[in-house]
Amino acid sequence: MRRLALAAGAVAACAHPRSSSTPTPTAGLAITIHADRAGGPGRAFVDDRRWLEVPRDGWVELDAIAGDVALDTLVLSAVAAPGSLATAECQPGRVDLGLGGLGAALGQAVAVTLADGAVVTGALIGLGPDEILVRDDALGVVAAEDVRPLADGTDGEDGPDLTDPPPAPGTAVVGRAAGGDRVLGPLVAVRPRALVLAVAEGRMRELPIAAVASVRVDAPGPRLRCRVHSSRPGRQLVRVAYGSPGFGWSAAYQVDLPTGAGAIASLPVVTRFTITAPALPAARPAFVRLVAGLPDGPFPPAEAWRGEVSIGGGPVLITGPAVDRDARLELVYRGALGGDEAPTSEYWHAASHGLVWQELALAPAPSDLAGPLEVVLDDDRSRRVRARLGPPALDPPAAVRVPLATSATLIGYRHKRELVRDGRHIVDEILYSVTNHGAAPATVTIEEELRFPDAVVRYERPEPGGERRADRWRRTVEVPPDGVAQGALVLQYRTQP
Repeated sequence: MRRLALAAGAVAACAHPRSSSTPTPTAGLAITIHADRAGGPGRAFVDDRRWLEVPRDGWVELDAIAGDVALDTLVLSAVAAPGSLATAECQPGRVDLGLGGLGAALGQAVAVTLADGAVVTGALIGLGPDEILVRDDALGVVAAEDVRPLADGTDGEDGPDLTDPPPAPGTAVVGRAAGGDRVLGPLVAVRPRALVLAVAEGRMRELPIAAVASVRVDAPGPRLRCRVHSSRPGRQLVRVAYGSPGFGWSAAYQVDLPTGAGAIASLPVVTRFTITAPALPAARPAFVRLVAGLPDGPFPPAEAWRGEVSIGGGPVLITGPAVDRDARLELVYRGALGGDEAPTSEYWHAASHGLVWQELALAPAPSDLAGPLEVVLDDDRSRRVRARLGPPALDPPAAVRVPLATSATLIGYRHKRELVRDGRHIVDEILYSVTNHGAAPATVTIEEELRFPDAVVRYERPEPGGERRADRWRRTVEVPPDGVAQGALVLQYRTQP
């Protein structure tokens, strides 16, 4: 019986062979690109696995390496036999430039590959004037003039001119196209219009940048040469890992608001990612991870997207899937004109307004970056509101608020005065009301910004009252048709411990 059981087990093992848990190593490129949530320079980590002929003691040549590889981070290792390959030194060879790094090659011999495959050699002696490329929803990617950053809450007319260096790709800007059309959208790139080469017999040749595929400093040898020692020489799969600042990504967001939307709990948000990889000399297929936040940042990094894409040289645009986020559509009366109210008199009604806004609030995501946000207001996509999504407030999380339109039937009133100011306390009184001239009841949220987070609510009418948060006081009121909702609030602040 025991022999029979063993034989049955052997047959079962043959019928269902065990699968190895270790995948077969393969060549390929993987890049993790970290973007700084605060808008500073990003950082990328490259894992490049390729087949190489490795000597026992000698040099290996590495092409298709990022032009600004941080040599002190470079690691070469054998995939199948860890520890069998050691690197003694690395030296840079020829340099393939992205279009953003051409200034460093002025005066040097270069080989320019054109879009049709032709190669032009000569000395790079000049760069044409810069052109600014902007992605506009209606016009596509166009060259723009008179470009200004899109300042929060403005149409860009009051924003400063582009600085030198210009803002990072993905920055929301406004300008005009050559034909006079207004251009509004993320900045794609700033690049010269043409290259000027000194070619044979003292002649000069101007090459439009649109016809240029790549530029290489025409120095002999490979991009990178490394001296290695291997205990297992021969052809093998080698991992080339390094850090590089020559990669980046930005994001733009779109929300579709259903026509006639009433109370909502969530909305799908579509994110469009722009990946830049000017450090790579030519486009290569890669598995890419886009991560918001630096590894050593104050908050944990969060992955925004991952997938297969061909990157290198120019920017690559990727549209991510629609992702539902918690959302709220509400009427809000926030009567203060600004946070810095100067009490020029006892009564501050002059520092108030009566507009009641329809406002969209979106829950933040840890993977958000600052970037343009567009809200589509109707099904035929003809009405849009453009705003700017700021960096996420991660501690504590705060909703992104987008004012959509002012109400034609609701009018707010706010009257604020300072009751007490002594050496230890400030006491403010706020009177508010909302009048409804419409034929339907309305639910309106009253909001009052707090001077300091330690505010104490001393009095509210009517009761029960509103909700005090870290930076504001909120209360929801129901306003009947042709009716008024009103109330009062007294806040106390401590100025001295």
